[in-house]
Amino acid sequence: ALMTGIGILWPLIRVLLDAVVLRIVSVLVPGFRLDNWSTAFTAAIVMAVTGWLSGPLVGLLPETGFWLFVLVELVVTTIILGVTSLFLDGMEFRGFGALIISGLLVTAIGFLPFVWPYVLRVLASE
Repeated sequence: ALMTGIGILWPLIRVLLDAVVLRIVSVLVPGFRLDNWSTAFTAAIVMAVTGWLSGPLVGLLPETGFWLFVLVELVVTTIILGVTSLFLDGMEFRGFGALIISGLLVTAIGFLPFVWPYVLRVLASE
């Protein structure tokens, strides 16, 4: 029953987590400005909607390995971040490097929930 409740709330949880990730990345990456939590939540909602819309397009790709999937996710996330920043006054990338590094960090942090179980299995088997 608990998992069903979490499943229903997952989109909201994901938006909240994405907003936190964006705020953290904006502090870590020089050249990425994110003014406040309101902007972070708005950007996270835009990312969720565009990610949901682009999901079927990514699904059209032929069966790929894990790393190619990560690369596609990185490119899509970076494009979404860049386009989102064009429409939000409180979000700005000062240079292409800041956008690329931010895309890398957001993608990497986004994959942590999926990667940690694998890492823990590998460590446990050693």
